[in-house]
Amino acid sequence: MFLIRDAHFGYVFVPVLEEDHGVFEKQFDSMKREYEYDIADDRLALVSVAYTTTDGQTYRSSDVSGS
Repeated sequence: MFLIRDAHFGYVFVPVLEEDHGVFEKQFDSMKREYEYDIADDRLALVSVAYTTTDGQTYRSSDVSGS
């Protein structure tokens, strides 16, 4: 599990298998990011975020509170 701080939405937990930790950490800056947003309590909320490595492995967090 990685804890990532998003500048606008706070902390995001991304489940990453223990054997993938090294790859995730090394490739983090070059990963493709895909965000999904929604409106919650009249505010923009982050619903999910997916991080895809250069070799196509995707790690997704969909348990994001948006706070």
